[in-house]
Amino acid sequence: DITREDYVGNVVDAFDIDFSAGQAPVPKFSFQGKSLDTLTAEAYALGAPTLDATSPVIARNMVVTIGTVSYKVANIALSIKHTLQRLTDVTTTGTKEILKTAREVTGSFSLMYEDKTVEDAFQNDTESKVRVVCGSTAGNMFALRLPKLAYTEVPKGEEGGVYKYNVNFESRPTTGEDEVTSLSLL
Repeated sequence: DITREDYVGNVVDAFDIDFSAGQAPVPKFSFQGKSLDTLTAEAYALGAPTLDATSPVIARNMVVTIGTVSYKVANIALSIKHTLQRLTDVTTTGTKEILKTAREVTGSFSLMYEDKTVEDAFQNDTESKVRVVCGSTAGNMFALRLPKLAYTEVPKGEEGGVYKYNVNFESRPTTGEDEVTSLSLL
């Protein structure tokens, strides 16, 4: 699907975030400038920083569901990349429009090898999904849900005498553009 980005400002072309249990998520993003209004005056003030007693937002509930069985995982990495195409109409304030022509949602997680059921599910390409909840205070939480995963690589390895899977995946839409169905504040 092609989406026209007609607003003034910037367009995010890539967003990566790493979740580790008990730690603050680490987001990274890049963007492209689209257009801007002509500068009329400088108005910039940083202000004094203030701290409050609000709990930090940490990754606390990360679950991969394979078929009907849910497994807790300690690490999930997620990457969202947009393919952007600038239209050729460039004005004095920037590009008139940018088209988003594609979105790719990929990631990885590690899962302990506990029994053959997990391996069979991977080999049979059993439908899977991911859910991540960060934070614990209402108004200071967010949730992320990927409703359908396709495995791109599922190598089995050993770490400290324990076998685990290091799973790479692509998120696939179930209907429309819902590769990421919820990235919401709670």
